[in-house]
Amino acid sequence: MNKHPKSGCRRGDRNASRFRLVMVTTLMAASIGLAFPLSRASAFKSSQAAQPVALRAARQLPLDLSYILQGNIIELKGNTASTAIVMVNGERIPTVLGDGSFTLFLSPVDGEEYPITITAQDDSGAVSTRQLKVPSR
Repeated sequence: MNKHPKSGCRRGDRNASRFRLVMVTTLMAASIGLAFPLSRASAFKSSQAAQPVALRAARQLPLDLSYILQGNIIELKGNTASTAIVMVNGERIPTVLGDGSFTLFLSPVDGEEYPITITAQDDSGAVSTRQLKVPSR
């Protein structure tokens, strides 16, 4: 057989044990939440990929808001990035126009101050959250 001159092991056995070692190490790392890139080249393709997740999430989107009380209805208007997903009180707004503007009509509970939480997030992970408290009439 083809044996390694220093270790005396067959080359196939050494490759198999290296493979097992890499697989076990990778599985252990994945179980504790670590991740490794598939290749060294893929780890640094863009500067954004090399940034820690906390830094990417720390960037904020523009999020401008206004509201008008019309009787029992709140007309909420806003503007953000055109590619953002916007949620109001945990529910996604179905339409954000091409210029980033959106409008939503809400009906608050009578006699109470009505809190509104608006969150916008884009594909890169940039997030903005605003809270409004609309007084009751």
